[in-house]
Amino acid sequence: MSTKTFRVGMVGAGNIAEFHVAAVKKLAPDVELVGICDLDAERARTHAEKWGTTAHADLDALVAAGANVIHVLTPPAAHAAVARAALEKGCHVLIEKPIAEDISEARAIGELAKKRGLVATVNHSLLYDPQVLRALDPKAGNPKLKSVMGAFAMPSHVAGRTMPAFLGGSDLAIPITTSHKSQAEDWLADFTSSANMAGIVKVGNIPNNTSQLNLVSGNPGTQLARASTNTWFVPTAKNWANVENANVLRNMLTQILTNKLTVKQAAEAASDTITSILNAPS
Repeated sequence: MSTKTFRVGMVGAGNIAEFHVAAVKKLAPDVELVGICDLDAERARTHAEKWGTTAHADLDALVAAGANVIHVLTPPAAHAAVARAALEKGCHVLIEKPIAEDISEARAIGELAKKRGLVATVNHSLLYDPQVLRALDPKAGNPKLKSVMGAFAMPSHVAGRTMPAFLGGSDLAIPITTSHKSQAEDWLADFTSSANMAGIVKVGNIPNNTSQLNLVSGNPGTQLARASTNTWFVPTAKNWANVENANVLRNMLTQILTNKLTVKQAAEAASDTITSILNAPS
């Protein structure tokens, strides 16, 4: 077994796992990636092969292989259970946001970690992004900005309006060839009901309607809610995920905000890149 101090195993092989794998690999040789597991064994195997790591059957198998740090990358409903199980097995845990679906579960994770002398932490995007670190750097930036940095809806060229944002999430539809149309309609009605949307908001998401946006609070929640009233849907093009993985839009905004390119130059360059990616063979 490896003698590395930190040996990472990942539970959940969805889209976000790829970024965790890449981040851990950058920490080599100080940190070792043991592998990944997923309820969908075929997905775990396929992604492990693609990402250059090993697929394991489950959390127990990861720990048996030497993992002592577990990244919890499952859907939010399973975060608390997987985190507790990993802590009980003596592993530190890094949990994708949100840490849990309610306050009591989050506190239970913290209490168990403290009892076991382990670290339990939640992953928040961009906290260590180079741009954020530079902005807070005592020499290059202004550390006083830390308490006031947050999210906001980008203003439009039209006074008093915001620029349309890409509306993420899943497209819900009923295949025309289905033989279970009535059951599908019932499921969609239940999933998009006011009660269920209130639950969606509770775990940190935007509801699938505008009438319940008032339930969203905090930062960046309120700004996301405001921006969601004026949006574009994420394109259903088969290569759109590659556009997101290439950080085309993020790079465009960085070039604008750092004055490396004008808005027009950055937008035209991003448009050309997106067109190239979308039209590439897949």
